[in-house]
Amino acid sequence: MKKLLIILLGLFLLGVLGYICIYLFNHNVKIQEDVHTRTSAALIKQGLDNVTFSADGREIILTGVVASEAIRQQAEEQARKVYGVRTVDNQLIVAAPEPVVEPESEPVKEVIQPPKLEALPEYTCQQDFDTLLSSNEIHFTINSADIDASSNSLLSDLIEVANQCPDAKIEIGGHTDSSGSDDYNLRLSQARASSVMSYLITNGIDATRLTAVGYGENSPIADNESTEGMAKNRRIEFNVERLSQ
Repeated sequence: MKKLLIILLGLFLLGVLGYICIYLFNHNVKIQEDVHTRTSAALIKQGLDNVTFSADGREIILTGVVASEAIRQQAEEQARKVYGVRTVDNQLIVAAPEPVVEPESEPVKEVIQPPKLEALPEYTCQQDFDTLLSSNEIHFTINSADIDASSNSLLSDLIEVANQCPDAKIEIGGHTDSSGSDDYNLRLSQARASSVMSYLITNGIDATRLTAVGYGENSPIADNESTEGMAKNRRIEFNVERLSQ
């Protein structure tokens, strides 16, 4: 009888522990969504709605490209003021200013330039992007825009293709599965697309060639009823178009 009571007590405690774990998980998700909503409202109120970010618990991660250091600092300051935010990871990149061309003070000597390598056609670069991303995918930390180090090799290959299309503009599209709210998925996909764009800029791709767009859950390529389908829908796409006709 004593042994039975011990078993029943153990099962009861296990059930209580499971309930507590589920409660804490749901509570943390709610806190994260509340922090995300408040931060979004604070940035929009200050005219910083073009700043992308993601929330990881009570941490805010600012990502993407801004026009000046002042905007970068302002975005961080506003995020820190938001109720519930504990830390702010400011990963914003300041776009490089246009170079100023100084007038020549001396006659320009004729310089024989080496022949330029012919750039690949845009459709060929699009095919190369599609091939790379069909067999590999860019991985992120769960519910954040932090790129996993395991994706560095794939990103290097994508950068190599981008360098072969110097006259093309590239849209980096972020997509999610259908779990979570529409607003959260839209924000997360935008933050992840901006994070990839920042990585490319940091590694030498001209910022003026790139745009980052978050589509949320609105463009699925598979059903969201299975784990496999949801995994396919969580993706980054590279779409190529010419800068000039």
